Amino acid sequence: MIPWWLKIKIPRQDREPFFLTLPLLLVWLLLILIMIILLPFLLLFGLLFWFKWYGKLAIFIFPLLFSVLWHLKGLHIDIEDRNGQIYLSFV
Repeated sequence: MIPWWLKIKIPRQDREPFFLTLPLLLVWLLLILIMIILLPFLLLFGLLFWFKWYGKLAIFIFPLLFSVLWHLKGLHIDIEDRNGQIYLSFV
């Protein structure tokens, strides 16, 4: 399932943690629009260069990208540096 929300948590030492929730619906709509526009060009490029490795990559890039986006749901990312931590969660 494609995630619909990105939750960001930034803990602060002296205060309550900062929470930010971003809707990803607009990002997905923009990405789908870009993919629809680029699809004929990638298919043409892939068919012209099928016997080279990058021709096959151009054909299979859309299913690979969709598979990566489909499996983002439930991903938790913890980023830590010397100043603090940030938690990202795709819901």
